[in-house]
This record gives sequence, structure tokens and C-alpha cells, in this order.
Amino acid sequence: LRRRYGRRVSIEYGIQASAVRLGENRLDAMKLEGPMRTPSTRREYAYEVLVAADGLHSIIRRQLEAAGHINVEAMARPFVWKALRLRQTHELDPATFMSLRRGDVFGAVLPRPGGGHTILLFWPQELTDANSHVMLSTRGVNLSSNPWGVTCERDLRHELVAAEPRLASGLVDVDLRRFLHTAPGRELAVKCSNLNVGRVALLGDAAHGMYSTLGQ
Repeated sequence: LRRRYGRRVSIEYGIQASAVRLGENRLDAMKLEGPMRTPSTRREYAYEVLVAADGLHSIIRRQLEAAGHINVEAMARPFVWKALRLRQTHELDPATFMSLRRGDVFGAVLPRPGGGHTILLFWPQELTDANSHVMLSTRGVNLSSNPWGVTCERDLRHELVAAEPRLASGLVDVDLRRFLHTAPGRELAVKCSNLNVGRVALLGDAAHGMYSTLGQ
């Protein structure tokens, strides 16, 4: 887009959509601040066409569904997931891709653009109303919100190294802490009755999210 349209294109990072005002063609959003990406400053954007590519848990799609503009069918697997950054380490080749399993937790180590890897972990969580949306306390970590029931950096590091010893030197406390305090994602597949409402269009996972295994 930059190459094609030059200065007409503005790119901003760390912005999260909060609401769309369909009749006014305006988008409300929040600036995310700090390592925990906490919403802070409110932003407002005018648009001619809004492309909502905001992921499987799309805020824009949920608003369109709540207003009755679209019907959404969502199917869930009894698993949740999180991703953890693994810093570059001499123990692993930059192109290394490998699976992980320890107890009922499974996942993979994936190469990360720019160096290092991403550790993707899945673990079972029953499909009940009580835990369909896991909430984290600001004073601690919900036991069900992390693999192996860990609640601190030390225990998380121990479990990861037990699963694969070569991970040890790439694990950094700030990344482990962020992982612990991030809400897990649910394994969902999503199907929408239609992909556009007026000048708002849904794209990618916001429009047709699928289970991770279906992309392999």
C-alpha cells in the first residue's frame, strides 16, 4: 500500500478497535500502552471503507452480530492456547520447527521472523459457561488460564525446560510474565452469514476463522 499510494497511507501500531458507528462511518479505537498493552488514549477515525481484519475474536464482527446485521455460527474445541516468545539462542537453529508435549499440554516451537522462535502451547479446558471467557485478576493469575496450572515465572520455566531442555537459554522473565498475565485464546471455527454490512467488510479470521489443525 505504501509503494502504491505513498503518503496517502498512514500506518499506526498498537491501536485496538472498540466500536464502529455505521451511520457516521466512524471507528472508535484505543491506544494500547506498555508491555501489558493496556488501553489508554481514545482515538477516532473517519473511514470510507472499513476492512475489519481484527482476528478470530473480532470486536467489529461481534458488534455487527449484536446489532442483528449478521448471523455468526461459532464452534469450539475443548482447548485453549497461548503463544510465548523465545529469544534467539545458540541451542536452536533459526529454522528449527519442532513439536512439544508434556502431560496434557502440547504445542510446537515455530521460527519467528527477525530471529528467535515462538512457543505455541495448547491445553484442555472444558466447554462450560463459567470458563468460556477466562478472566484474569489484577492481583494474580487464574489457575485455569495457564498450562500445567502454573502461576509464576519459575514454575513455567521449569515445565518448559522439562518438555525441551534446549529452550532454557531463550526464556526471559519479562516474556514469561507477559505470557502468564495474558488471557488464553479459545480454539474456534467461525462462519458468518455475510461478510459485509454497508461500508464495513470482514476479512481473514474475523470472517471465517478455523481451527489451527485445519491450516496444516
